[in-house]
Amino acid sequence: MIDLQTVLTYLTLISVPVGVFYHVMTLRNTRRNQELTMKAQQQSEETRKIQLILDINRHILETPAEQFQEIMSLEWKNFNDFVDKYGVANNPDNYNKRISIWKGHHVSGLMIRDGLLDVETFIGYIGDAPIQVWMKYKDIIEEFRRQFELPTYLVGMEILAEELNKYRIEKGWGPKGPYMYANTNPELNT
Repeated sequence: MIDLQTVLTYLTLISVPVGVFYHVMTLRNTRRNQELTMKAQQQSEETRKIQLILDINRHILETPAEQFQEIMSLEWKNFNDFVDKYGVANNPDNYNKRISIWKGHHVSGLMIRDGLLDVETFIGYIGDAPIQVWMKYKDIIEEFRRQFELPTYLVGMEILAEELNKYRIEKGWGPKGPYMYANTNPELNT
């Protein structure tokens, strides 16, 4: 006849492997859940990047080519000449066209700086035209920063151009330039 102590011994012997098995299964399920969570986060990150690119691309597509060509073909002698010809007070239409493009590039540069968007994705979907815009207007923007004590004015646009050029160099393409929309005043193209 089996006594109580023998039954308890057998239960103990059986419960240890059952407990180990349960613990192993729990760990496997936990790891599997973590992997699924990480995959979902990666997919969410990819979805977010795609949405950002689509938003940027929509802004670019909604900007007529003529608008880009217009702001890239402007000419001026110096900062004051630029403000007289194209400043908000004297030429609000041109100002609105220009600032729309500038701010789009500024925001894109800040997103790249903050890691919300990577350069390879940007250049793959959008291209490197923002470099030309920065090169053309660099002196004007820097003068706005100096005269109005706005050290971070359109800094994202500068970051974007620098990062795009860095990417071009890393890929062996060389920096962007010479550019076709240069200002004709040699003093401003140094």
